[in-house]
Amino acid sequence: MRRVARSIEPLQRFPLMGKRLSFRWCELRFILGPWRWMVVVYAYDVIEDTVWIVTIEDGRSAESALGSADRP
Repeated sequence: MRRVARSIEPLQRFPLMGKRLSFRWCELRFILGPWRWMVVVYAYDVIEDTVWIVTIEDGRSAESALGSADRP
């Protein structure tokens, strides 16, 4: 859990650092976790200045947010 916490810690200062997803996920962004296969999908609420972790997924899966990001 500490490794995951270290991976998401920079979002406190740089909430827009992650790449924006597309289509149905367009309001979300992602960063890679401590392992290259771990995808942390998050939302940033500008008004509240809050980052919400939406899901942590295995990016190798076709069912992940990245696997389906380019499909409408």
